[in-house]
Amino acid sequence: MLGQSSIIRAVSSSGSSVVEDPYFRTNVRQAKENGILVGAYIYSYAFNNAEMKVEIDKFHTAMQALKAEGYTLDMPVFIDYEDPRLYNAAGCPANNTERTNVVRYGMQLLESYGYYPGFYTYYNFAKNYLNYQQLMNEGYDFWLAHYGIS
Repeated sequence: MLGQSSIIRAVSSSGSSVVEDPYFRTNVRQAKENGILVGAYIYSYAFNNAEMKVEIDKFHTAMQALKAEGYTLDMPVFIDYEDPRLYNAAGCPANNTERTNVVRYGMQLLESYGYYPGFYTYYNFAKNYLNYQQLMNEGYDFWLAHYGIS
């Protein structure tokens, strides 16, 4: 029998600042204490590598605190890259290659910190705004939302 699992939001944005989800640590603790396998996701608004590093470092800081309490992740850390601002806001990455490079950098950084990385988006974003197949060919896990399909 497979156990229950949960991918918990760790980091997002509040206005112009990157923030740890206020329930992240509590959700991880409670899930683990109830035998639920845990992974995490970072809802990314990163336009470039520097912004991605801020998001990843915010996540890593939170995980270091949890690790000090004896909590670790069982599943990947996904970079959730899907917000419309990533392709239609001033200053956003100019094309699919730039967006793909930002996601790749984030996953490489997660790997360097000892996490198993992956990326998440929805079908239209993957198809039109990201070189998702390239990242999959490089061996990264891909979690796809494809709404309306049964």
